[in-house]
Amino acid sequence: KGLKAWADLLHSRKIGGGEAAKGFFFSDEFQNLKLDNKEFVTRCYRTFLNREPDAQGLSNWMNVLAQSNDRASVLDGFIGSSEYAKLCVSYGIDK
Repeated sequence: KGLKAWADLLHSRKIGGGEAAKGFFFSDEFQNLKLDNKEFVTRCYRTFLNREPDAQGLSNWMNVLAQSNDRASVLDGFIGSSEYAKLCVSYGIDK
């Protein structure tokens, strides 16, 4: 039921993929997983880019988190990427 509600919001363009993803990433259920930074970044790659992280990209994001520990900024970085924008177009959803 919940998944259908999210999908309906996406397909009706009431929200974009980034907003939907943030809803999941900042949910209590996801936060309770207590993922380390490497797993968090890996899940960002899988969620926003539909692929595994490349070594350089993973290293760059790990450095960002080591300096700031700001996961919201990391999500915004993925959401703002051209690679994510292309994926959204292919799925027919807003970024």
